[in-house]
Amino acid sequence: MLGLDVKVPNDFAQAAPLVCDATWAELEASDFPKDGSQKSDLTKICFSALYLPTFLTKGLGFPSDKPLRIQQSVGNFGIDWSLGAAIREANLLAHHHQ
Repeated sequence: MLGLDVKVPNDFAQAAPLVCDATWAELEASDFPKDGSQKSDLTKICFSALYLPTFLTKGLGFPSDKPLRIQQSVGNFGIDWSLGAAIREANLLAHHHQ
């Protein structure tokens, strides 16, 4: 939704003021969302910008400086919450084997 060249979870947190400090008129006039979402999705852009770094670091356990690739689909298939569970398990396994 932010359409940022997100490389690490902290990039979301640093981008949050850009969208959270904007007025509704500014958001509607902007080129957000940049990921092809509908303009109606702007109602949750501030929440997403604040929630995502917390979810990635606290919920899934990724370091705040861990490079990540954020996707909404794999091939022609949409990704839902089950991907989050798989990422969490993979992250736990990676930490277990260090």
